[in-house]
Amino acid sequence: MDTLAGRWCFAAVLGMAAATAVGEPPRYTAVDITDWSASQLATLPYFKRFTPSGPPAGAPAGYTEVARSSAGHSAGYVDQGIPYAGNRGVMLRADGMGGATAEYIDAFGSYSWGYWSCDSHDCHYYFGYVRDSTPSDMNWSGVMVGRSTLWGSGSDPIGAVFHAYLYDGSGGPVDLFPGEAGQTTAACINNRGEIAGFILGQGSYRRSWDGTLTMLAPVMGHSVSPSRINGEGVIIGSHYPSRAFASPGGAVTVDLPDLGSFETVSALDLNDSAWIVGMCGQFNDPETYAILWEPGSGGEWTAWDLVEQLDTPGVLLESAIAIDNAGHIIARGHLDGTDDFSSRTYFLVPDAPLAGWCAPDIGQHPSDTTVGGTTASFGIVVVNAGDVLSYQWRLNGLPIDTASNPSAATATLELVGLTAADSGGMYDCVVTSACGETLSNPAVLTVDPACAADLAEPFGVLNIFDIQAFIGLYNAQDAAADLAAPFGTLNIFDLQAYIGLYNQGCP
Repeated sequence: MDTLAGRWCFAAVLGMAAATAVGEPPRYTAVDITDWSASQLATLPYFKRFTPSGPPAGAPAGYTEVARSSAGHSAGYVDQGIPYAGNRGVMLRADGMGGATAEYIDAFGSYSWGYWSCDSHDCHYYFGYVRDSTPSDMNWSGVMVGRSTLWGSGSDPIGAVFHAYLYDGSGGPVDLFPGEAGQTTAACINNRGEIAGFILGQGSYRRSWDGTLTMLAPVMGHSVSPSRINGEGVIIGSHYPSRAFASPGGAVTVDLPDLGSFETVSALDLNDSAWIVGMCGQFNDPETYAILWEPGSGGEWTAWDLVEQLDTPGVLLESAIAIDNAGHIIARGHLDGTDDFSSRTYFLVPDAPLAGWCAPDIGQHPSDTTVGGTTASFGIVVVNAGDVLSYQWRLNGLPIDTASNPSAATATLELVGLTAADSGGMYDCVVTSACGETLSNPAVLTVDPACAADLAEPFGVLNIFDIQAFIGLYNAQDAAADLAAPFGTLNIFDLQAYIGLYNQGCP
């Protein structure tokens, strides 16, 4: 690895002690990775919007990647090879061993089209169909969103109606707006299941994980078009004419500033601390300028020219296309006076952590859990755990009472007394340090109580061994035997609860 890349690794280990102050222009070192080998590229940190290597093994021929999750899942599509037919969505679900299994996304329906065209000699009938399920984004757990054609017919392929879908691998795609007659889109999704997109005739929206819609306000009288959403629900995108916007939350939208009097501004990516990267330029000038936007405390952003913040001489940057939560940036550019525009790819390493980037770094997020009994647990691992002041687990976005469940204030959440009613709950954890907080990815609990009393082999059949197993848990004062209120104490109510589960039987 070259010396600058080594500098990046060394700085990461030391933690780059002095952080950049809010409002102070950040400084960067540019590492040219244009000609890096595959093994060198593999050492780069994870970027959702930049994947230096090809798709995982198992990708079908002609696969085009749209997004890749930190868990290794990949969302993309294959061209069906038929004019106007569109693309077929594909989910490549990582197997944990470097490969992936392809899951094809079926469209909601096909749109058939046909028309006659006549000249002075004869007439011809042209016909075809549109059957498209192109994905647009994917979150950490492999849930992806996209668009799909509906059933219909007309005289022209552009008449096809598309609806936004969500696909989580448990079945076919789900129509997010089944009651809408017109076009709907889902542009992006975050790790909490929040989605941003557009509904024809209504405008752009943010959709919470429970389906609640909030319509985004216009910017300077123009409607907005979302393109990215971060883990905290901050949205970026574009608005007419060729400008960029950000939504710090709710319906609020703001125009992102440029570097002067530029006609075009594009916001291309953002991290979970709401630092945004992109580019600006003029309509009739091929040269553009890479921008880093710094978030303020009042829902505003300050624009910095990335070239002016480089410690590396002779490098010109046309665009910044990706940024991670540690402040690393991927940019396109060229060497001054020697290259074509955007002919080189650069990895930008901050000389010091940017303001707000000393928050806890989660190395292992909680994962989805399915249980057949009444207990479950979720865990989290923080890399810089020595800086952590507190943990707060949440259920469906609301803090869990630590008085009734003390484990909600620890790195491992323990749940007891679960029933079928608890299935589908979304758990995450807010980890706080002296200089910030980090929200984990969410994890979903699935409770399958069909055989909750089935505690011993042979599984699938209830018998004396299951009763003996429960008595053993009860006598050992094991929390797994704590089936009924008051929780925390084993008593006759827990015995009665188990008898009730036993009598329900197994399917």
